Amino acid sequence: MKTRFNGHLNPSVGKTVTFFGDSLTTYTVFMDGVVKNNKTGRLMKSHRDGSGYLYYSLTHSGKVNKLRIHTLLFRTFVNSSYDRSKFVVDHVSCDKEDNSLYNLQLVTYSDNTKNYYGLSDDCAKFRNQNIARQRSADTRQRKKDYAMRVQMNIVEEVVHKFSDG
Repeated sequence: MKTRFNGHLNPSVGKTVTFFGDSLTTYTVFMDGVVKNNKTGRLMKSHRDGSGYLYYSLTHSGKVNKLRIHTLLFRTFVNSSYDRSKFVVDHVSCDKEDNSLYNLQLVTYSDNTKNYYGLSDDCAKFRNQNIARQRSADTRQRKKDYAMRVQMNIVEEVVHKFSDG
């Protein structure tokens, strides 16, 4: 069972959501992943967890609850009543930073594990592209470092030449 968003994406559309069954703790979730605290009127700041997922820290009764943005969006705009013991929200492209509704789907834990370990073709392709991009960036950095060392050696030689002379 794969459930996906098939509506019109409008970033300015937001839904007021009451979390934790408390009408005093309300937030507005927008389709582009922005969350506003209705009590303070402020936009929430997102953070990145150790696994690379973006999340918001939402407070209820003095307790901070971390909610991943992709799960929050899916629950708000697509399906809030799915069985969380059987299904999980997954990134179609395997890109954890792409939290657009079109990139989110509901999958079984088994399918999610396959995606995570790159056993699906899409995720393997995405990982390979990221590895190639990282290698390219590393190579550029090594070249810059080498050029800097060469320049430093030339400067040292010139300074040494004039100090000896």
